[in-house]
Amino acid sequence: MKIYISHPNSIDFKTILYEPLKASELSQKHEFFLPHDEGRDENTKEVIRTSGLLIAEVSEPSTGSGIEMGWASAFEVPVWCVYQKDMKPSGSAKYIASKMFAYTDSKDLTSILNKELETVD
Repeated sequence: MKIYISHPNSIDFKTILYEPLKASELSQKHEFFLPHDEGRDENTKEVIRTSGLLIAEVSEPSTGSGIEMGWASAFEVPVWCVYQKDMKPSGSAKYIASKMFAYTDSKDLTSILNKELETVD
């Protein structure tokens, strides 16, 4: 399944999201679209339209992520939100997300996603 990863630019997304996802067994089963990975220049709206899932990291507010979640919702692409346990995500995220998960670190995040993605395969 193609999975779009949305996140605020204010977090260390390469360390928190990109590197752990690429190194996990999840990358063998799913195609992750990491919008700020080197060499990316696609129309993200079209990528979201053709994705099977959008996972948004919502530990910090982000206008861009909010727009991407709105596009996903309009295209009927399921949205899952993840956030660091010590953070309080935006209250509006719960209205778009079909699932919300709190995680402690990148290892915990990949473990949660691995378990949850098994239910949609």
